[in-house]
Amino acid sequence: MTRNSPELAARAREIALEITAWPSVTGTAGEAQFSDRLVAYLRAAGFEKVWKEPIPADELGRSNVFVLKRGTSSRTVVLAGHFDTVPFDDYGDLASLALHPVVLREAMIAKLEQPGENPVALADVHSGLFLPGRGLLDMKSGVAAGLAVLEAYSGEHTVLLVTTPDEEDRSAGMRAAAPMIARIAAEQKLAVALVINLDAISDQGDGAGGR
Repeated sequence: MTRNSPELAARAREIALEITAWPSVTGTAGEAQFSDRLVAYLRAAGFEKVWKEPIPADELGRSNVFVLKRGTSSRTVVLAGHFDTVPFDDYGDLASLALHPVVLREAMIAKLEQPGENPVALADVHSGLFLPGRGLLDMKSGVAAGLAVLEAYSGEHTVLLVTTPDEEDRSAGMRAAAPMIARIAAEQKLAVALVINLDAISDQGDGAGGR
């Protein structure tokens, strides 16, 4: 499977739609429960080394989730992404569909086709290049891309994926993950060579680079 293969892209989309449907709004029970759902999902998908590590002194009982796929080398690439989302009240009367992107897209098209709605937004949604959904971009699609790559990867390097809760302005998950990664690297005899942030940050062009 090549890096840009349609199969890999399709698998990333499949995982993204699956985990987007799991509510994980920051500071809610859904965010705390997400790690258990993800661990169960990954074990069912065939990953052998999957575990969660509680965030110390976290009042919500949240955890980071780790997946380790060993290669023949101790040189390790770390993939990092977060799974929390902002609330979806701003979807208005479509809020009940916010976690179901395919259905939401059709509902948005129907709404935007009404007189007085935004024709630019309608064109965007009609184009097929945009799929709405709370948390799909920020950042469950990033986590899904990492998991799809991890499934397909069979190279010599070891890959460690970490997914974390909490918003970026606080980053309780990632702040806790930093010493966890250092400890895991020592315990598993990993030589961390590269860390990749799976988040989509910005695209200064027409969006093609981000896609």
